[in-house]
Amino acid sequence: METVIGNVMEKYKNSEVIQMELMTCKEMYLRGIAVHHSGLLKVTRSFVETCLEYKHIVMRGTNGERLV
Repeated sequence: METVIGNVMEKYKNSEVIQMELMTCKEMYLRGIAVHHSGLLKVTRSFVETCLEYKHIVMRGTNGERLV
């Protein structure tokens, strides 16, 4: 998950808002959410999506599809 967050941060490195929100999500993840089981990956992804949606941030892929 840390790698995924890092990859998204690299892709959106020109957006300060997205960078700040992802750093917050990353810190929360590293402090208390550990993915020990593949079933938790969906929960963790949902958590990150919810955090970003709360801030009204929508990230889109290169083809326009919604990433988060």
